[in-house]
Amino acid sequence: MPSLSSMFSRINQKTSFIHTPDEVYSALDEAGLLVYQKVLKENRGFFVKIDETDLVLTPGTPGQDQIFSLPDDCTQILHLAERLQNSPTSRWSPMEPTTLGNSLTDAWGSYVDWGGFGSGSRFKYSTFLTAPNTASDFVYTDQVMQIAVTPTVDQARSTQLVYAAKWLQINDSTSKNMLPNEGTYAQYNGALAILTGDLDDTREGSYGQRYQMQLNAFLQWVADRQLQRGMRVKSYLL
Repeated sequence: MPSLSSMFSRINQKTSFIHTPDEVYSALDEAGLLVYQKVLKENRGFFVKIDETDLVLTPGTPGQDQIFSLPDDCTQILHLAERLQNSPTSRWSPMEPTTLGNSLTDAWGSYVDWGGFGSGSRFKYSTFLTAPNTASDFVYTDQVMQIAVTPTVDQARSTQLVYAAKWLQINDSTSKNMLPNEGTYAQYNGALAILTGDLDDTREGSYGQRYQMQLNAFLQWVADRQLQRGMRVKSYLL
């Protein structure tokens, strides 16, 4: 059940089309977030991404810091390095934060092979969130994480970005679903449990049990994917 559209369609059928699209997508968002949070609690590092294409540092106004937007699901930078875009075989030069301390701690060191890096970059960065929302704004707007880079970038530079991905809210059919296909079964039954529970439908318990069973199976799948070495099987003669 990999897509939002298939889950939306099935939920509508299961609930006799009595819920509005907003209610269905809200339930999918709530159930998906619960699954996402369970993965974070049980298995650290599963939602870590390594990105070497999206962020490009481009030249700007001399003497000014430059602002660059990070991927929309970025919640924490774990590592950032740069190199000239026209020198793709050069070693990456790690960038350091200017005021926020080291973002790459010993706990995340396994994501980066430090033996393959050159000297430290002369560029530094600081992170912050945009704040387009105001108290009088009733329209939901995603906050985007950005970095300010100093000194001014002289030539276009590629980056190597390692970051922890946050949950992206599900609002409609165009929304992104953070969960891999193996996790959407728990999300689907969790959403059904939410919607039937709101109506005091007796099927709530059944959907809730399916949600818990599939959540446990998904968490085991996640744990198995984090094994650094495969299990060894001893052969034997009959």
